[in-house]
Amino acid sequence: IVLSILSAYDVNNMHELIISSIDDLLWLRLSQIVLPHQDLMTLNKLQKLVYNEGNENRSSFNEKPVQYAMCLLLTGQFETAIDLLNQIEQFRCHAVHIGIYLHECRLLSTASKSDSPMLTATLITVDPLKSINYQRLLTNYTEKCRYDSELWQIVNYFYLLKQIRQKDGENCFIESLAVLLVKLNENDTDNLLERLFGTNRQGVFTEARILDHLDIDTNVVTANVGLYLEKHGHLELAAVLYDRAKVNFTMMIRE
Repeated sequence: IVLSILSAYDVNNMHELIISSIDDLLWLRLSQIVLPHQDLMTLNKLQKLVYNEGNENRSSFNEKPVQYAMCLLLTGQFETAIDLLNQIEQFRCHAVHIGIYLHECRLLSTASKSDSPMLTATLITVDPLKSINYQRLLTNYTEKCRYDSELWQIVNYFYLLKQIRQKDGENCFIESLAVLLVKLNENDTDNLLERLFGTNRQGVFTEARILDHLDIDTNVVTANVGLYLEKHGHLELAAVLYDRAKVNFTMMIRE
């Protein structure tokens, strides 16, 4: 048995006599990964084995989703693991924060369009490259937050998107703020305008703005959100934000 494991000459042998848990099996398979050879185990083969096992045996996945997600994570299938955990309400929080950590470590493959499905496969090689819609992952998660009492948390999640641009060049942080404004009812929009940007539809300005607490130029962000709204036909809101940004730029020049 030891010789069989060390030499990896028979990767199809499950070694039932000594393999007693899924962790043992996974580490056995990892130890068998070598340079590509049709008769030996490779990382791609291992990933397919783990992924297909979950797809073919959905009852096992439904019974032990955490264990299956852990196997996906341990074999480098981060995007698939996050997508699966995100589909289960009680694990959604973990999916989001695993995604945040992996993205900050630059280990996550992300979709280039905000309207993409949560998980996409790009056929650029023989083995499809999986990508997660990171923006949708975060914005969907914030929908559970209350706008009146948890706006700061929402903005902080959006802030994680500040360095990400879509295929068309649109900044994901700017887009998320703009979409949040237009999807609310009129009263909530007025409240959001005042708390985020320090203005309202009547053109009355306030000094306190949530965006001022972030490491950004609030005036530039305000103007860019206005530009996004203008391009998408929300001219009234765009004018309000342009006005707010213009006043602040004028004040800065005078100082």
